[in-house]
Amino acid sequence: MPPISKEEFERLYSMVSSTSERTVKMETLLEVQATQIKEIKDDIEIIKEEDNQQNVLLAEHIAGVKTQAKRLDNEIEARKAFQVAHIKDNQETVKQLDQRIASSERIWGWFKLTAKIFGGIGAVGAGISVIYYGLTFFKILS
Repeated sequence: MPPISKEEFERLYSMVSSTSERTVKMETLLEVQATQIKEIKDDIEIIKEEDNQQNVLLAEHIAGVKTQAKRLDNEIEARKAFQVAHIKDNQETVKQLDQRIASSERIWGWFKLTAKIFGGIGAVGAGISVIYYGLTFFKILS
């Protein structure tokens, strides 16, 4: 190999230097990126753990909601049954009240009929009395 000139050497040296500087920069950049990737992977693992915890909590919540829904259905059925029983009781009470009203109306009807009969008898008697006293007043019947 022929000897290299000083200028050629410096040019090659600067090329090697710049290449090594770029290599160092790239290695540093790769190390930074590798650190960032590791941090991202760690963050992803933390997110996965939190996601699993949230899934467990969500499953518990769903089970609780289903239980509460069953309780509400039972409460609704109980209230409907109570309403039906209450309505039946009210219907029986209404029937009893209707019977009482009908019987009391019969009594008042009897009183009204009796009053009409006595009123009619009294009117006939009053008419007869008026005629009799009228005739005696005018001395027709004496």
